[in-house]
Amino acid sequence: MDKCTYYGFKLIVDIATASLAFITAYILAKRYFVERRRDMVYKDYEARCKMIENESYKNIRSKIEHNDEALETIFRLVDGSDGDPYTAKLTPEQKTLHEDFDAYINYLEAVALLIRNGNILTEDTGGVWDYYLARILEWEPSHRYVSYPPYGWNLFLSEAKKAQERLEQRKRERYRSMPV
Repeated sequence: MDKCTYYGFKLIVDIATASLAFITAYILAKRYFVERRRDMVYKDYEARCKMIENESYKNIRSKIEHNDEALETIFRLVDGSDGDPYTAKLTPEQKTLHEDFDAYINYLEAVALLIRNGNILTEDTGGVWDYYLARILEWEPSHRYVSYPPYGWNLFLSEAKKAQERLEQRKRERYRSMPV
C-alpha cells in the first residue's frame, strides 16, 4: 500500500471517529435534556397534586382568595410585636389555622426554590404557581405577615415578587394580542 492510500484511509478513519464522537456527544446531551425536562414536568405534577389533595392547603387557599376575616385577625394577633406569636392570644382553632397557613407558605417556598433552581419552569406551568405565589402579596394582611423579617421567608418573598412581574407581563402581552 502506498503512502497516499494509507493517509487516505487514515483520514477517513479519523473523520469517522470524530463524527462518531460528535454524534455520541449530541445523543448524550439530547438525552440528558429530555430526561431533565421530563424530571421538571414530574416535579411540577407532584407539587400540583400535593397542593390539590391537601385539605388544609385547600382551606388556606380559599381563605386567602376570599380575604378571610378570621385569618386576618390571626395576622393581627401574631404580628411579632411581643416576640412570641404563640402566647395565649390564639384560641386552639386559631392556632390550627395559623399553623396551616405557615405550612402553606413553607410549601410555596419549597415550590419557589424549585422554580429558582430551574426544576419547575414557569413557562410550562402557565402561571399556576405564579398566581399562588403572587396572591399572598396581593392581600395586604398576608403580605405584611410573610414580610415580617424574623419569619425568614426571604426566598418566598423574592420569588413571589418575580411571580407578580411575570403575571403582569403575561397580562400586558394578552392585552397587546387582543383584536381592536
